[in-house]
Amino acid sequence: MNKLGYVTTTPKTLQKAFGEPEILNGDTSLWYRAKFYDEDRLIRAYVYLLNEANAIPRHDQVFKFSVGGDSDALDYVYQAIEKAKELWTQTLIELVSG
Repeated sequence: MNKLGYVTTTPKTLQKAFGEPEILNGDTSLWYRAKFYDEDRLIRAYVYLLNEANAIPRHDQVFKFSVGGDSDALDYVYQAIEKAKELWTQTLIELVSG
């Protein structure tokens, strides 16, 4: 796996974008897997937090997550996170509007 960069966001946002995280090796490190397709080509991405403090991250706490995977996965991860934020914002607007 290539380390590609970082995203700064909350576990809550990542869960909305990629689903439930895996907890690695029984500790408190979070690991999200994602698959994207560009035409017929599979692009794998991994977003992870290697939590060395062994503290369980709060769902709404901002962390700097590492991103790894195929060489162009970082752009897809950014797009998925932005889409998740947009959908969450739209849902809140609809709930407030009635």
